[in-house]
Amino acid sequence: MRPWSRPRGDGGGHGLRPERHPLPIPATAAASAGHPDVYVDRSSVEPYTGSPGRADPRGAARRVGLARVAAGYLAGVRHPPHADPRRPVRPDRRCRADPAAVPDRSAAVPDPARVAALRADPDLAALHRSLEASYTDPGRAAAMDALYARFLAPGDLAFDVGAHVGDRTASFRRLAARVVAVEPQPLCQRALRSLYGDDPRTVLVAAACGGAPGTVRLHVNSANPSVSTASSGFVAAAGGAAGWEGQVWDTAVDVPATTLDALIAAHGPPAFTKIDVEGYEDRVLAGLSRPLPALSFEFTTIRRDVAVRCLDRLAALGRYGFDVSLGDTLALVFGTWVTGAEMAAYVRSLPHTANSGDIYCMS
Repeated sequence: MRPWSRPRGDGGGHGLRPERHPLPIPATAAASAGHPDVYVDRSSVEPYTGSPGRADPRGAARRVGLARVAAGYLAGVRHPPHADPRRPVRPDRRCRADPAAVPDRSAAVPDPARVAALRADPDLAALHRSLEASYTDPGRAAAMDALYARFLAPGDLAFDVGAHVGDRTASFRRLAARVVAVEPQPLCQRALRSLYGDDPRTVLVAAACGGAPGTVRLHVNSANPSVSTASSGFVAAAGGAAGWEGQVWDTAVDVPATTLDALIAAHGPPAFTKIDVEGYEDRVLAGLSRPLPALSFEFTTIRRDVAVRCLDRLAALGRYGFDVSLGDTLALVFGTWVTGAEMAAYVRSLPHTANSGDIYCMS
């Protein structure tokens, strides 16, 4: 349930998403990547109302540079065109440029020794490559932390829906957030218990998340658990699709199901919610009856209709601005919060080879 770049030529999969092709990122994405130790003030930046996917002609003047930190607050990501230009939709939750406010990342979460033990466990062979990609790349971890520091401050609550082996949970914990990690696959649950089971600031929920509590049928890809799904439509769409050759959902199991509303009732409202459930994202949002401050949901080019339904559902819940990260770049494309209609048009315009990405939403 966590997308990694591409399987090796042997077609084995082993925890990685089928092949994707990187796309060029507009220059404005450089500004949106930012820095975790910089607070971005957008209150003085007027919205850009041009077409999605086209560079803001003023973009060069808006680029964020660390040398300007000394000036105090930085003009950065712009708010959505539909917002009051005098007020941001919601300020990015970055730490101020004060070392005391930056979480101490020296204490690794989780314990590297436990990661190594899981990577050596033959019973978890299908997860070995996901574990390697999730926990052995410091550069990727730093980029992930920089992205999520926009949405999470120390002490905030985050939901990791479709936690898989917990790479996002690890990032949220490095940012000193509390985490509720939701994952239905028994194999992934075993890894999560080993890594986070004794962490008092992480709660593990062994369930799928959907539109109603009860049970759901989970279609398991035993060789590539990262694309296991509760969506039969997703499985059907992947059949014969370019880039998804060789993917087989060989087992189906009934698993407990919860909802975002139930999670909020049990644990409190989250500051940020990440949803990555392989084509079931619209059903997850169907189980939400209130707007959330910030969230992300994955989309794929084989089920663009799911992304459009997610955007429609969020529009019914409240006023949101949207940006997107393609593939595994961990960089926002627009560098501005665009409308739901603009994001839907962008998703529809992507080539099939874009494969997938994550849409970020702020209210």
